[in-house]
Amino acid sequence: MQKFNFCKSLLTFSLVGFLGTLTVVNTLNHKSSATIPTSDVKSVTKKQLPATEIPTLYVESDGQKFAYRTIGNGRPLLLIQRLRGNMDDWDPLFIERLAQKHRVIIFNNSGISSSTGKVATTITQMADDTQRFVKALGYEQVDVLGWSLGGMVAQAMTVKYPKLVRRVVLVASTPPGNPEFVAVSKKFKDVAVKQKYTNEDHLEMFFANSKTSRNLGLASLQRIKQRTTNLDPDVKTKAWQTQFGAAVGWFENKENYFDKLKLVQQPVLIATGKDDIALPIQNSYVLEREIPNAKLIIYPDSAHGFHHQFPVEFGDAVNAFLGQE
Repeated sequence: MQKFNFCKSLLTFSLVGFLGTLTVVNTLNHKSSATIPTSDVKSVTKKQLPATEIPTLYVESDGQKFAYRTIGNGRPLLLIQRLRGNMDDWDPLFIERLAQKHRVIIFNNSGISSSTGKVATTITQMADDTQRFVKALGYEQVDVLGWSLGGMVAQAMTVKYPKLVRRVVLVASTPPGNPEFVAVSKKFKDVAVKQKYTNEDHLEMFFANSKTSRNLGLASLQRIKQRTTNLDPDVKTKAWQTQFGAAVGWFENKENYFDKLKLVQQPVLIATGKDDIALPIQNSYVLEREIPNAKLIIYPDSAHGFHHQFPVEFGDAVNAFLGQE
């Protein structure tokens, strides 16, 4: 078996979309966008633990343990994390907002952080592992929200396990093998491969280059750091490099998913930040075009972490979308 060359694949990934980053957004043909709703409703009910205090639980499937946390009541909503992310990397205010209407479940997939097992080498295998986790919890159907890499897994799950997934939310993600793919910018790539992230690195990758966006990004980081006990271990370098290899296979459509997007029958909410330098906005336009029952929301002056910049507003938009029958 040929050994995965991480550096070579990363360079290929960056160069594929270099010219595409010059595309003028207004010339693209897209169907819909939306303004951001506002709300001042409190994020957590009095009887509910804050997201920063919910305990880590474990469930076993096929001899491995999945680490997970759950908050709220109602229809189950599974959140699938980004590349290099663990359970601590979700903004607690966003989690709490979703938990007003749902039983929110966050977890670490196989071999990631506090979960045991091997890290999947393809997006399909990640979807298979996620399906095993859901079944181990005893659910026959869930709503799914996937961020970035997690959005790729959510797409694969929806195609491969259509009865398991009721509605889908794709957060700052990209379609498989998109012929119009606009890849990660060099600016993002140079930061993303660092062994440790500083606050500045976090702002650079996930928020727009404006005072407003960066200040909201710092506020999100402060909320995330409020969890001080029962912390998740950092994702190991070998593990996230394996994740990246799976993502490269997705970009290259090695698993032949692009044409299958047209078969998706579930309602899908696609959302992205206008200034995303990780998976630029053009990719979300293609997702919306290829998925029959899709709606696109574009958030201004924001980037790959727009849902952490607007945790209440986007949380409300997700709740409204998932609340439909």
